[in-house]
This record gives sequence, structure tokens and C-alpha cells, in this order.
Amino acid sequence: MARAERANLSTVKKLLASFVLDRSGETTAQLEADFGDLLLFMIHLADKEGVDLIRAGQRQVERRARTLPKVVGAKR
Repeated sequence: MARAERANLSTVKKLLASFVLDRSGETTAQLEADFGDLLLFMIHLADKEGVDLIRAGQRQVERRARTLPKVVGAKR
């Protein structure tokens, strides 16, 4: 991945982080519309770069699961 592309992804991550900071005054419909826009944008970006979002998400879940502590006796 080129340096400019990494910078753009870094900017997207920062924007997403700021997006969730304070949404307490918004209605469910407003939140739903905004999250829908974000999802469509991420799908578009991933498609443009040839990234399979489902596979990428599954890999991230697997990576994070390996780093989380095991909970003994947890019910599922």
C-alpha cells in the first residue's frame, strides 16, 4: 500500500473515531442514516481497493480473539 493511501486510511480512521464521540442528542433515525452512509462509503472504498470486507472482518476478529484474555467459566 502506498504512503498516500495509508495516510488516507489514517484520515478515515480519525474521522470514524470523531464520528462516535458524542451522538447522544440524535434520534435513532439520524444515527441509522449516518451509519448507513458510513457503511456504504466503506463498502465503496473496499471495493475500489479489491478488499473483501467480510474476510477482512473475520481475520480481525480472529486476531483480536488471540490477544484477549481467556475468561474461565464464561457462559455462552
